Amino acid sequence: TILDEAGAPLSNAQVSYLSGLDETTIATDDYGFFKMEGIQNKGNAAFLSVTYPGKFEAFRKFSVVPNQYNYTEIKMLDRTIIGSISADAGGTLVSDDNASITLPKGGIVDSREMAYMGDVSVAMSWIDPSGEDLAQRMIGDLSGLDSEGGYRSLSSMGMLQVELSDANGNELNIAPGDRAELKFPIPAELLSKATSTIPLWSYN
Repeated sequence: TILDEAGAPLSNAQVSYLSGLDETTIATDDYGFFKMEGIQNKGNAAFLSVTYPGKFEAFRKFSVVPNQYNYTEIKMLDRTIIGSISADAGGTLVSDDNASITLPKGGIVDSREMAYMGDVSVAMSWIDPSGEDLAQRMIGDLSGLDSEGGYRSLSSMGMLQVELSDANGNELNIAPGDRAELKFPIPAELLSKATSTIPLWSYN
């Protein structure tokens, strides 16, 4: 089932099943529900991608049992533009959740990795690791592979979804060799578990 941030169903969300022998895409019904049958899945976990206008693309990994219906529920986050930054000057933006992004001076490229010097629109959403609906909002399933290929269970101090684009909505990226700085709050109940450094994980 696909929902918006308030828990209301999203109809006509496009759900792509990425781990089958063939990629399959289906639209949700008026209740935000979709059902795929007869899928030959590669491995014991399924991978989904979900798109909907005005939302960040959602990604989900979940375990599957053969010859049974397997259920997952996804909340799609609003793709809210928090502001813009001049690419040649760089700068910082702060969201209503007190998360921030700092872009490097002259460190933005377009999809062809050509230097970009216009304004950069920043869409950003913070995922609260203490939220009761974390399992619906998060990307993946809090598991990962380390640099040596070992399986790891993860805990989270928070997640950010961030997208950079030009005035026409075309995707922009950080230039190779440059860095952006991301900051986000840690809920008070997690501060006792927070260490000075933690490994950085990303969803591929």
